[in-house]
Amino acid sequence: MNRYLQSILVFDLALPALLLGLPGAVLLIAFLSFQDLVATRTAEYEDHQDREGQVAVLRIQMKALEPKVPLLKAILSGTDVDARLDQATLAAAEKFSVDEIERTLCDFQSGPSAIGAGYGDGRRVQLKFVSRWEPLNAAALAWEAANPNLVLETLSISKASSGTGTGPSLESAFSYFIITE
Repeated sequence: MNRYLQSILVFDLALPALLLGLPGAVLLIAFLSFQDLVATRTAEYEDHQDREGQVAVLRIQMKALEPKVPLLKAILSGTDVDARLDQATLAAAEKFSVDEIERTLCDFQSGPSAIGAGYGDGRRVQLKFVSRWEPLNAAALAWEAANPNLVLETLSISKASSGTGTGPSLESAFSYFIITE
């Protein structure tokens, strides 16, 4: 190859291609990566807008439930009437040994009061115990004092067929109407 032709190829083609091509390639790569970044950010922004729209819809739907929030918090926190009554009966029975008093049933029901129509529909609880007389009286006093909204509907006490402790045992059934308003 001729020196003249060789110098033309090197200085007129190869060197300018290298000097102009390298920055051009860098610019092309930067431009393509910027477009990818823009596409990613645009997709993230659209997802964010969708989530904001969903939050707005949920807030509108939750507006109807705002008055019920305190009630829901009370029920879910374990401070509702059923949980408080259950905790009070267990606490009263725990003061005595299993030989003295043992709770055999705690059943919550809904329906009208057995006392009369004046109370209307509401919650009722039926409690059954196998115990001796003194611990039963003390425990009943404790859970009724802790829950003044209880109205005794029925009380049944009979001698137990099989004693749980050393002394005579009684089977007792309490039925309470729970006043909530």
